[in-house]
Amino acid sequence: MQTEDRDRVYTILTQINSLKHPKYHLTVPVHITLEFEEDKVIASFDDIEAFSYAETNSEAINQQLYSFMRIYKKTRRTLALCPKNGCTI
Repeated sequence: MQTEDRDRVYTILTQINSLKHPKYHLTVPVHITLEFEEDKVIASFDDIEAFSYAETNSEAINQQLYSFMRIYKKTRRTLALCPKNGCTI
């Protein structure tokens, strides 16, 4: 069975070194997966099940960076509600 090029999904792994934000910084690089489909790019970070969709790879990466910051802020708010003697998440 032959598959035409337009039906293929291409996947690459890319390294992110910066969140491109003055307040938030990465302490280690993050590797995200980019999947190129017919009309969209999917950026994903499977460790936290974060996904973003866009028309270009740069848009998908930027949306993924925004997702990281949003998840970080939410986690910080949750931890702030925990008692000082410990909290499990």
